[in-house]
Amino acid sequence: MAEIMEINSDGNSDHLDKATEIERLAALNAIDYEAVRVTAASRLGFRSLVLDSEVKKKRRELGLERAEDDGRGRAAKNRRCSALAQCH
Repeated sequence: MAEIMEINSDGNSDHLDKATEIERLAALNAIDYEAVRVTAASRLGFRSLVLDSEVKKKRRELGLERAEDDGRGRAAKNRRCSALAQCH
């Protein structure tokens, strides 16, 4: 399983480079990310939902996820509802 990497920035104490860690997490497949997300969020000082949002944003930047898809087909359903004007 993937583990959180610590980057030693000053030689005296371990410092977690947030941007690098978010990019690393974004590159993980869904199962590996799920296995480490709570621990990673804690180590980064984020709530899990905030980390999920940042990872999703980074995946879009890296071209690993389409911006209009929330992973559950919600955006596609909303577009169909708007086009058909039949959804409540």
